[in-house]
Amino acid sequence: MVNLTVDPDKDKPKISKLPTFYREHFPGLRTHHLIPRSRGGSTSYFVLFPWTEKSHDAWHQLFFNMTIREVWDRLDEIHAAIYSDSEKVIPFWIEACTLFRAGFRRMKIFEEQKTSILSSPVSTVKLQGLWRACFKSEKLVDARTLILYMAMFMIFGSRMADFDSIIETDTQVLLSKISEMKDYRRWAMSICLNYGINTVFSRVNEFNSSSP
Repeated sequence: MVNLTVDPDKDKPKISKLPTFYREHFPGLRTHHLIPRSRGGSTSYFVLFPWTEKSHDAWHQLFFNMTIREVWDRLDEIHAAIYSDSEKVIPFWIEACTLFRAGFRRMKIFEEQKTSILSSPVSTVKLQGLWRACFKSEKLVDARTLILYMAMFMIFGSRMADFDSIIETDTQVLLSKISEMKDYRRWAMSICLNYGINTVFSRVNEFNSSSP
């Protein structure tokens, strides 16, 4: 069992080496910021997720610079809109997007881009294609599983490279440290504990093995 109370930084790569670390442990994948840099996200142990470039690009086309928490909270209604009988829909979920910090000019350009997206109906066929590219499935449950998998990276960071040891991690040790976590990690912990850590891993394993 992994003991998170003893020298937690011992086996961590340096932050500057994280992208290289993920490329070595997850070959062919790039690092996706779970909290976009434009939303205040930075390169840290608990913000990076190894992902295919195609899925990464599809995510941003679908969700612009939404955080995974914002996507999670509206996932049901987003899926319902994309897979509705309508030929076109307004991507209303983009309303959540903002910038963490920006000067007047950058904010003006951002708001103009956001307004354009919110006033332009998009083909549901196109959106469905992006959804499949992002989540590798049309099923809502599979999209939810992928976001739970992302949340595990927010909790465990680079430890996710050692998949088996995380399965054996004592949840009570993590809970004892929850007050020390940043808000986004506490959120990730709460949704994973709601399902059960081992259940999340089981669902992720099943999802990954069935994905093309």
